[in-house]
Amino acid sequence: MKESNGQAISKLLRDINSLVQDNFKEYFCEIGLTPPQIMVAGVLCNNKSMKISEISEKINLSNSTVSGIVDRLEKIEAVRRIRDEKDRRVVRVELTEEFGKINVDFQDKIKNYFEELLKDCSEENSKKIIDGLETLKEVLEGNSTIN
Repeated sequence: MKESNGQAISKLLRDINSLVQDNFKEYFCEIGLTPPQIMVAGVLCNNKSMKISEISEKINLSNSTVSGIVDRLEKIEAVRRIRDEKDRRVVRVELTEEFGKINVDFQDKIKNYFEELLKDCSEENSKKIIDGLETLKEVLEGNSTIN
């Protein structure tokens, strides 16, 4: 029985996610961050300060999982928790200045990782990958005009 488009996309996304995480582990091992820690740090790079629940929503992990990741990032002084001055029950997470220094190199490493990955790929195939990812993003955002 032939698999449906939904099944094919689901399997491809799972496989791609697994491959990227495996490659990130190897490529970023000297920084000492795990793929989930990289995801949390990446979200915080784009958003100065966030609650655990907001981070969880962005990376699709449970609050307890993200809280554990933040605990480990806090131990290596990559992030800090800050209580809201108006409502002490609200705790926000932000990157530390120390991590900010690492982050510049980190963002370059991510860009270089994908450049290295695509170096033997033809311009035509690189364009197909980008076009396909842009289309998928549009579909996921509900902005697709493609029929």
